[in-house]
Amino acid sequence: MHFYLHKADIPAGNYHTHHGSKSSLKMALLGMSILSVLMWLVSDALLLFICLLLSGSCEALFTVSRNSSMRNAVQNRHRGRALSLLAGIN
Repeated sequence: MHFYLHKADIPAGNYHTHHGSKSSLKMALLGMSILSVLMWLVSDALLLFICLLLSGSCEALFTVSRNSSMRNAVQNRHRGRALSLLAGIN
């Protein structure tokens, strides 16, 4: 099995550490929502590419924040099952 680190996960983790889980989730969802609308409206390939990169960064922030909030919300003995169920959603 191949494991890799997304390029946006490190800045997303830094943002999450500084601002907290709830704020990070809100920012990620807001960013993905705005960028989704922009991608629909954009007609230039370069702007679409930039929107896709930023959307991927927002998705990384969402994933880091979601996993962190699950870690805090679930007891240690149930954490593995909860995270595996959550990963099945993607």
